[in-house]
Amino acid sequence: MGFWQNLFRASKPARQLAAPAIRARFDAAESLDDRRHWANSDWLSLDGALTPVVRRTLRNRARYERLNNSYLAGICETLAFDLIG
Repeated sequence: MGFWQNLFRASKPARQLAAPAIRARFDAAESLDDRRHWANSDWLSLDGALTPVVRRTLRNRARYERLNNSYLAGICETLAFDLIG
């Protein structure tokens, strides 16, 4: 087709994009049997579970959360001010 025919031809309707299916859930709202509830338990004590690798991971995540969460930042500042002065 020529330029003028394409110019005045009715445009095709825009395709509507389907919304992606959301697969979110609340852990507290699930009703699981006891076997799945205790799936992450182990025989380690609290001190035994805190290996250097686990401590480093927790420390890095806590620092990240402190830097990116204004509520936590305020709590940390309040506690530091009350404890140290």
